[in-house]
Amino acid sequence: MDFKEEDFDLARQGIKLLLNNKQDEAENVFAKGKNNVHVAASHCFAKFMNALMTFEEERVQDALEAFREMEKMCAHDVGWLTSVRNHVFSSTDSITLAHKLEEQIILADCQVGSALLTFLIQRDKSAFVRGGWALRKAWKIYQHTYSQILNLYKRTFGMNQNVPGSEFPLWQVLPRDNTLADLQSPTDWSVPSAASTPSTSNTSNGIRGFLSSSLRTPFSLLTSAFSSSQPEDNIPPSIVARLMAGVSFGYGIFQLCVSYVPPPLLRFIHFLGFEGDRNAALSALNFTRQSNDFRAPLATLALLWYHTILCPFFSSSGNGEKVKKQLEVAEDLITDSTEYRESALFLYFEGRLNRIKCNTSEALRCYEHAVKGNPQREVQLLCLHEVGMCHLIQLDYEKAHSCFYTLMHQSRWSNNLYAYMVAITAGSAGRLEDAVSIIEDLNSSISEPKSDDTGLEILIWRRVSLISKAIKKFPSDVNSGDFCLIYITYFQLMVLEFLYMYNFLPSCSDEHLDAILDVCLNCNYAAEPMAGLRFLIAGSVWGLNEDRDNAISCYRQCLSARNYSCSDGAVSDSHDKHVTVFALYELGVLLLETQNGIEEGKEMLTKAQSDFKDYDNESAFSVKINHALQMSKRKSEDHDHSLH
Repeated sequence: MDFKEEDFDLARQGIKLLLNNKQDEAENVFAKGKNNVHVAASHCFAKFMNALMTFEEERVQDALEAFREMEKMCAHDVGWLTSVRNHVFSSTDSITLAHKLEEQIILADCQVGSALLTFLIQRDKSAFVRGGWALRKAWKIYQHTYSQILNLYKRTFGMNQNVPGSEFPLWQVLPRDNTLADLQSPTDWSVPSAASTPSTSNTSNGIRGFLSSSLRTPFSLLTSAFSSSQPEDNIPPSIVARLMAGVSFGYGIFQLCVSYVPPPLLRFIHFLGFEGDRNAALSALNFTRQSNDFRAPLATLALLWYHTILCPFFSSSGNGEKVKKQLEVAEDLITDSTEYRESALFLYFEGRLNRIKCNTSEALRCYEHAVKGNPQREVQLLCLHEVGMCHLIQLDYEKAHSCFYTLMHQSRWSNNLYAYMVAITAGSAGRLEDAVSIIEDLNSSISEPKSDDTGLEILIWRRVSLISKAIKKFPSDVNSGDFCLIYITYFQLMVLEFLYMYNFLPSCSDEHLDAILDVCLNCNYAAEPMAGLRFLIAGSVWGLNEDRDNAISCYRQCLSARNYSCSDGAVSDSHDKHVTVFALYELGVLLLETQNGIEEGKEMLTKAQSDFKDYDNESAFSVKINHALQMSKRKSEDHDHSLH
């Protein structure tokens, strides 16, 4: 393949058209350059974004297939035989070398993208192995490629250049266990079968692993003997700069992916010999964002995703200032992206930014503008979901009900989730008969989850089962007398639980937080779907109001209502053990902020991490607990140091 400037232009043009709501024109560009590696790579990223926007299985499989095809396109000429032939017969010039480096970057990008999609749609434990293995391969390729490009970059632009990542030791050394991490170099690449699951048998024995990697390619020594003759110095500076931006983008996404994985997967990744560095990720993505590479706007989107979705979701009580700074960064990113001001995806993130800042009316304007400017179904459904959540944080149950009703019929991602949201918003609005009817339909159609079902599917099954049991206790006339108020409150608490679990409560205005507090404090035990739930939500509201004493009191009341103590523990029903975990986490985080509560807070967090498994939203919440425990260790060390 030739390495031409117009190839980059086509790749950039395709991404720019796609982000500026011109789907058909972008597809024409992608089709025009389908045999070009750069255009094909940009098309892969487009499919990857579609999969992330919808979570629909069809879109995810389409993206995974695109990554596999991309691997085949890049890997066909990076094997050892081609490498030997190029070196022996001097057929590798500087342009071809640059092309090889680009292909190596794309190969690693494909592995990271595949791993991320695998984690997001994981159906069983083997997804950990497949995703972890893909990340392991990507890591080794990034390391190998980065060292080559860094040398090129410094020789081209000066040895004193400050390049993101070069100051981080993770780039400069092999992972901790060389026998585990000694993967194929990019010149030994082989395209994996779509259905294959890698074997880890070689990793159990250091000598066997060494022999396996050493004997895999008999002529690997011969190929490396010629590597010093590659004509690196003749690569144009513009191409060197783009290569540096390209490898920085992949590295940044890789590090963000690894730094936020759940503890069980984190242990597996550490076993494979690498770990995530969030600061390195942000530095690398910022470098790419300011480049001329076709990945530049994608790097901006990744940073917006980090600052407006990832960080707010994983933030804990007391981190208000940190979240505020991250939102300021997101605002600057949007302001700087002048050529994408009408982009539906940039408007989506602007809406997220405004929603988190409690400017809900402006958030709704952004989402509505995004839908009008982009006829693409995926964007419309993505924004409609956010519109529904905006109405929900305003406690406007009727408008939220209307949004979720549309999504229930149009989305192919999770009809059961939207049916559940339709039911609890109907009940919260006082339409109890409608809520009962939908729950009964769901209960008859949802079967008990299997081992390969997602956490969300299990959560919905548990909620529907719980409400179905409660419905059997309802009087025949659900709208009669005091029962009406009890069951309306019951459904409202289910809505508030959802807002709490997915971190939407911080987006509520003071007025709506007061209304939520009234619901929690004025209801009685009969209206509570899960023991202690009202105290958990009330504690969260007090925490948002920066009333630490009342928040701590509510969390202790929650644990008391659940008959839980750190010394004795408690046996919790599978429907509601998460309430105990969340109360322990929230109480632990708040106690860490008090002068005499560090050790008790650490105990609460340790219990939350070690005593509970298979609870709702465990995958995401375990990451929050793990981060809080790391914070507790630092505070405990600082406290001990101050005493001495």
